[in-house]
Amino acid sequence: MSCVYSHPTGLVVQDAYWTKDNHDYTLDITEDPNYEGRVYVQCGDSTRKCTLHITNVQYTDSGDYFCSLETNLEEHAWTSTYGVKLIVTDLRLVVPETVKEGVDVSLTCSTSCPLSGSPLFIWKKDERLVEGKKMNGTQLHLHPVDREDEGSYSCAVKGYENYATLPEKMNVMCLKVLVPEMVKEGVDVSLTCNTSCALSGSPLFIWMKDGRPVKGKKMNGNQLQLHPVDRQDEGSYSCAVRGYENYATLPEKMNVMYPPKNTLVSKHPPGKIVVGSSVTLTCLSDANPPVESYTWYKVSEASPAGSGQQHTITGIKPRDGGKYYCEARNEHGTGKSVALSVVVTAYKPPVLEVVVTFVVCIVGAILLCMDTGQYYVVARQPYSEDSFKETHEKIYRRRKTLLDHVKDYFTCDSKRAKNAVLSLLPIIGWMRIYRVKEWLLSDIVSGVSTGLVAVLQGLAFSLLASLPASYGLYTAFFPVIVYFFLGTSRHISVGSFPVLSLMVGQVVTQLVPDTGPPVNITGLEGLSQDEQRVIVASSVTFLTGLFQLGMGLLQAGFIVIYLSDTLVSGFTTAAAVHILVSQLKFVLGLTVPGLSGPLSIIYTLEIIFGQITSTNICDLVMSIVIMVAVFFVKEINDRFKSKLPVPIPIEVIMTIIACGLSYGFNFKEKFRVDVVGQMVKGYESPIPPNVEVMQHSVAEAFPMAIVGFAVAFSVAKVYAVKHDYVIDGNQELVAFGASNIFGASFRSFVASTALSRSAVQESTGGKTQIAGLISAMMAMIVTVGIGFLLEPLPKSVLGALVIVNLKGMLLQVAELPYLWRRDRPDFVVWLGTCVAAILLGLDLGLAVGLGIELLTVVFRTQL
Repeated sequence: MSCVYSHPTGLVVQDAYWTKDNHDYTLDITEDPNYEGRVYVQCGDSTRKCTLHITNVQYTDSGDYFCSLETNLEEHAWTSTYGVKLIVTDLRLVVPETVKEGVDVSLTCSTSCPLSGSPLFIWKKDERLVEGKKMNGTQLHLHPVDREDEGSYSCAVKGYENYATLPEKMNVMCLKVLVPEMVKEGVDVSLTCNTSCALSGSPLFIWMKDGRPVKGKKMNGNQLQLHPVDRQDEGSYSCAVRGYENYATLPEKMNVMYPPKNTLVSKHPPGKIVVGSSVTLTCLSDANPPVESYTWYKVSEASPAGSGQQHTITGIKPRDGGKYYCEARNEHGTGKSVALSVVVTAYKPPVLEVVVTFVVCIVGAILLCMDTGQYYVVARQPYSEDSFKETHEKIYRRRKTLLDHVKDYFTCDSKRAKNAVLSLLPIIGWMRIYRVKEWLLSDIVSGVSTGLVAVLQGLAFSLLASLPASYGLYTAFFPVIVYFFLGTSRHISVGSFPVLSLMVGQVVTQLVPDTGPPVNITGLEGLSQDEQRVIVASSVTFLTGLFQLGMGLLQAGFIVIYLSDTLVSGFTTAAAVHILVSQLKFVLGLTVPGLSGPLSIIYTLEIIFGQITSTNICDLVMSIVIMVAVFFVKEINDRFKSKLPVPIPIEVIMTIIACGLSYGFNFKEKFRVDVVGQMVKGYESPIPPNVEVMQHSVAEAFPMAIVGFAVAFSVAKVYAVKHDYVIDGNQELVAFGASNIFGASFRSFVASTALSRSAVQESTGGKTQIAGLISAMMAMIVTVGIGFLLEPLPKSVLGALVIVNLKGMLLQVAELPYLWRRDRPDFVVWLGTCVAAILLGLDLGLAVGLGIELLTVVFRTQL
């Protein structure tokens, strides 16, 4: 902005400056802190001109600017009567630089200016008004994009057309690849790269298959020639013009169909087959689409011998011997296997059996020769109870007294000492048979896979316990170390469990509520809320460990029989409902205080629905995307688990992506997203439990001890049966008790096992608890070295991961129709336990469930 001035002769301009929106001669705009570093003034009395330069113009710079002069005479000073008016527009146009023809694109005209009313936006393309396109508020919708849509776009508010945005160019990529969806192997196929663009010169087309350049194939102009097609040619193809590789077409999938190939036959059992036994033949073949039917033939016989992928011959006879082959068929042809010989042999008894049989036959013949025609006749007098007592003396068995049992219990010899050590330290038993070459690699792979899951579940389940996220990593480390030495199960993964985490969280929020002062407990004074909650959680965990250790030493492992599968199923389903409700505040980005006690779930839902209009859209969208992605990938893992070497770690992948996006786009500041925040680095010194906290939480700690042991023992028993080894319920109580006591000293919360995590450890090849030890090392690496990378992770992501992992527990509701048809008392136990635990809380719900189960036992005995 410039002003030109003149003044009477004899005066000299000593100072020239600019002011804004006022006539205060002393307020120089260069001294205004709002303009610091953004303005400079060029004035000269010789040119009689004064120019104001403003850089990095902002919306607040709008206003009237005035030029002021001061001369060598104080009474001769002037300010311009009319100022220079500056109007600043804050419109910004969001236009993609390059789009592909056929996709849907929306151009956005955004502004931070406070616009009155409902402003109408107008759009121009190449300086001409856009017509015939859909406009919605600040957006111009091009659905779909056409070649004619390419050009330079600008936008403005109607009535302020002079303050339009600068034009932004949008290029439309007009290539399209023509690929047949299905082709048959052996035919000639040409893929074509079509374009509606006007390409200069003789453009060179390049082709990609599955994201990699195609090599060794004939290319002619805009065509890729596959003459003939081979099954190795199956994949997703795209094309581009050389020099414009970034504007390649969308990939198009080509499926190659072929008849069965590489058809093979296997036999079980191998080797020769004994007369009277059975043999199973299995046929395997590679085909696309998959094999529709298998037919079995015996060489030299015209009619089929059987059908199906497996052919079993039972009660085998010598005539069943010979060569067998299978014929696999699909819609494109057949494939025959090489014939496999089935050799049938007669049974050859061992020499000893032959000798014994011979001797028995000889003795039998001698006895027959000595037969004189006289036979033994057995005649016994029938007895009544009284006559039997008169004839026979009653023998009394000496019963051991309590003192005898005590003496036997404390009797010590070398055998009992060895058994006691092996019982207390099961690691000695399986370490002696550990096959390093066969098992170690499997344990390492399993440990790394389980460790990744354990880290994420530790972070997520710590939110259930109302604790800072980093303390979940402690639970993934300390209890695992103790269980490694004391546990009898070789396959369960020790660590946080959602139901127990929620039960701990209820005690924590009861003693240290979100709002208001904590319960008056000595030792919590002067501490922050997080520090108080950590002490409460560790003290409850210590007491839970004492209960479990005491029951283990008293050989009370039998207590698990009173928790039927039906009761546990109903209880864990109710816990899943509580967990789901508790995570809604993170998924929706709401501030909801933690509540506990009867009907707490109703009150929590009431608060959530009261704040539903305050939902953080960013948190909600992230949570939905993550839940959908994790759900579908987990389904893929289940469906193709036999083909995948390890399950796809989708939770880890989504966590890394969420962390990167949150850090890169500063979700915490821009969208007010609640993140994990400061992670505790390293491990803190051990602390003693708070006795007063333990006194306040006795009623809650005992159900935790029972539930934690029941769940872990049930999972351990499944894998023990599958892998043929024995677990000891009493030793499991000792192991978990010691694990929780040790972990509580280092600020971890109650540990048990999670079925999903244990399934990962077993399915990825884990053989022993060495896999668990390696997973603990993974948690230690995160805690000590790289935990800071998780600080920008949104809590809504952890909440979403918790919810999507509840699928298994929530689907237990499907058991109800079966129980109604098969066992009405069990139906009542399931439904009563579930409803009571949902409405009254998990601790009272478990007690009600036990009461209902005892009543059903009485009911059954009276039938």
